[in-house]
Amino acid sequence: MAGNLVVLAQELTHPNDDASQRLVNDLNSALANVFADHGVDPSSINIFDGDVFSSFRNNCPACGNRLNVEQINQLNPWFACARASCPGGWSGRLIYRPIDYDQTLDANVSEDTTYEGSCVTRYNNSPTYTAHRGVNKYEF
Repeated sequence: MAGNLVVLAQELTHPNDDASQRLVNDLNSALANVFADHGVDPSSINIFDGDVFSSFRNNCPACGNRLNVEQINQLNPWFACARASCPGGWSGRLIYRPIDYDQTLDANVSEDTTYEGSCVTRYNNSPTYTAHRGVNKYEF
């Protein structure tokens, strides 16, 4: 296995913060033991208590240089793509999908995505988690 391993437990409810913290601690300990049994460094474990998203920086996947975004086309309300190229020769497209809703009207958006205007958090919206092609989904 290469890359990331994601375990998603949806719609968990906890009676209180103490129970939630115990669950996270127990899960972390169990995973650390399993990782150690298989020769994997347990320090690579990250547990997030809440919704998360994945994203990539606008850098070339081949050389790491900043990509030149040439044109963005919105294909439908939840999907857009853009032609992109790198001076090193890579070319392809970037794929855009919504990752959050922001209720603020501040035009000065930073790269920090931990802002207070997150509607996913505020309104308890449930994100959709979709795997890339070729990713196995294990059900227990």
